[in-house]
Amino acid sequence: MPELDLRSLDPNIARKISPFLGAVMEEHRSNINSVYVVGSALTEDLMSAVLISTRS
Repeated sequence: MPELDLRSLDPNIARKISPFLGAVMEEHRSNINSVYVVGSALTEDLMSAVLISTRS
């Protein structure tokens, strides 16, 4: 998969998901064909868990 282009997303959403997507792409780029982002993936409780898991 080529580099992610988040320009079509709301800038606030792009900032929230960029760290997580970057970590996923770093480890699994060759296995990923597409990425879908849904509203529930952007809630604060999930994002807190994601930030904790990507810091480990």
